[in-house]
Amino acid sequence: MHYALVRSYVAYAFKRTRPPLPCLFNIDPSNACNLRCVICRQSDPPENMKFGVMEYELFERIVTEIERSTICAGLSLFLAGEPLLNKKLPRMVALARERLDVPPQIATNGTLLTREAAESLIEAGVGSFLIDFCADQAHYESVCPPGSWERVRDNIRSLGDVIRKSDADVSVRLKNLDWRGKTGEERRQSMSALQSLFGTAPPFSYMEYKLHNWSGEFSAKAEERHAYRTSADGKKLRYNPCTHLWFMMNIHYDGKVSICCRDTMQGGVVGDVAQSSLEEIWNGPLMVRMRELMVAKKYGQIPICAHCDRVWTGGYTGGSPLRMAKIFIKGTIHRPGRERRGRHGQPHG
Repeated sequence: MHYALVRSYVAYAFKRTRPPLPCLFNIDPSNACNLRCVICRQSDPPENMKFGVMEYELFERIVTEIERSTICAGLSLFLAGEPLLNKKLPRMVALARERLDVPPQIATNGTLLTREAAESLIEAGVGSFLIDFCADQAHYESVCPPGSWERVRDNIRSLGDVIRKSDADVSVRLKNLDWRGKTGEERRQSMSALQSLFGTAPPFSYMEYKLHNWSGEFSAKAEERHAYRTSADGKKLRYNPCTHLWFMMNIHYDGKVSICCRDTMQGGVVGDVAQSSLEEIWNGPLMVRMRELMVAKKYGQIPICAHCDRVWTGGYTGGSPLRMAKIFIKGTIHRPGRERRGRHGQPHG
C-alpha cells in the first residue's frame, strides 16, 4: 500500500482539517473541448468563461513543486477539457513520468487520438487512457456532437494496435456511454455490443457509465434524487465527507486550484499555483474551513458542494471511501513485483 495514500486516508478517517499534502493530482492541459456533449457543462459555459491550454513552463513549475514537497501516487492529465488540444501533451507526459515516477492517465474523447498521437504519447510514457464510447452510433452522435462515431471507433482500434506492437504497459478503459438500459439484461447487451467492437483482451477493459450530478450542475436538489437519503432499494444512505478535500488537488489550465475535479467552470477556486505554494493552498484558510464544514455535515454552506450527491453515494461508482481507496490501490499504485514500463517499453523504475 502506498505510504502517501495511507497518510491521506488516516487524515481523512480521523477528520483532520489540516491533512498532509495530497498524493493525487488532476492537472488540466486544456479546458477547451472540440465536442459539445449534452452531459457536460462545457456545452453551455458561462459567457465570461475563458478557455486555453496550459503553458509548458507552468506545468514544469507545478511538477517541480510536487516533486519537492510531496509524493505523487497518481496523476491525471485532464480535468475540464480535451487534453489532446494541447500540442505539448507528450512533453508533459514525459516530464511527469521522469520526475514524479508515475504513469499519467489521460481521459480523452478520442477524436484527436490518431495513430501518430497514440505513438507519441506511448513513447512519452503514458500509463492509461480513459475514453467514453458506445456501440450505438446514433446514440453516440446525439450525445457527443459533432463527434464522428466511426472516427473514434477507428482511433480506439488503432490505439489498441499501437499498444500491442509497442509491448508497453498501457491500459485502455472504455466507459459505456449508453446508459439507457433500464434492466440488467439491457445493460449487459449494451456492454456486450461495445466489447464486441474491440474485444476483451488487454489493453482493453470496460466499465458502466454512472451518471453523477457534477456538483449539482444537473440537479437542483440532489438529496431528493435519493428519496430523502434512501437508495432505490430502500436502504439508508450513509453520509461520507467528500474525499476530494483530503486526497486530491485539481489544477486548472491557468494555474487556478479547485476543490473538486468536477468543477469545470472554476466555481470552487481556492488558490493559484502561480501565486502560492501547494502547501499554502492545500492548508490555507479556505480549504481548512471547507473541511470543517464537510466534517460537520454543513456541506450546504459550500456553494459548489451544496447540491452535490457525492456525500450520500460514497463515490462516483458507489461504496464507501475505504472501498474507493482499495480500488485505487489495486488498479493504480505500483507494487513490488509489478513491472512498470517506461519509454520504448523498457522496465521503468
